[in-house]
Amino acid sequence: QIFLADEAQSDKIAHLRKMGMQAIRQGKVGVVLLAGGANWRLGGGDLPSACSSRLLGLPSGKSIMQILCERIRRIGLLCQAEDKRSIKRTSIPVLVMTSRLTHRNVLEHFEANGYFGLFPGDVIFFDQPVSPVMDMNGRLLPQSLGGEFAQTPGGTGAALRALANSSALEKCRDRGVDS
Repeated sequence: QIFLADEAQSDKIAHLRKMGMQAIRQGKVGVVLLAGGANWRLGGGDLPSACSSRLLGLPSGKSIMQILCERIRRIGLLCQAEDKRSIKRTSIPVLVMTSRLTHRNVLEHFEANGYFGLFPGDVIFFDQPVSPVMDMNGRLLPQSLGGEFAQTPGGTGAALRALANSSALEKCRDRGVDS
């Protein structure tokens, strides 16, 4: 059923929230975060877009990745608090897509920040595919420093293909994730 949130009745929203929280508590839901952007166009420096604290310019100095991970952690805590019968930690798998250009920096960002309060075993990294770069005539462009041909990450549109071709989905299925 599709509807606008503004037009939904409060009991409908409460019911959907309850169902969502239950699915999270049961370990049926995971989250995919994209961290493959190298941050060249945005001028954020050496760090990938998702890890740059300068990109948002927040007084807290938080990166986009930190804000998202803190929200995921908070949802887990809310789910745990709603289930009075269980003392088990709510586990939400967080799948993080990185590229060859960003993987090391993103991983170091997570490690340096204690995975932003997430359980490290819940964070699964997977690779974004790369494609060759061609000029306007369809010829492969060489790397600026010689060697192989230039390659670029596949972008947001390649996220589902990258996820399907990685072991991340299998890891999630093994944990019982449906969505």
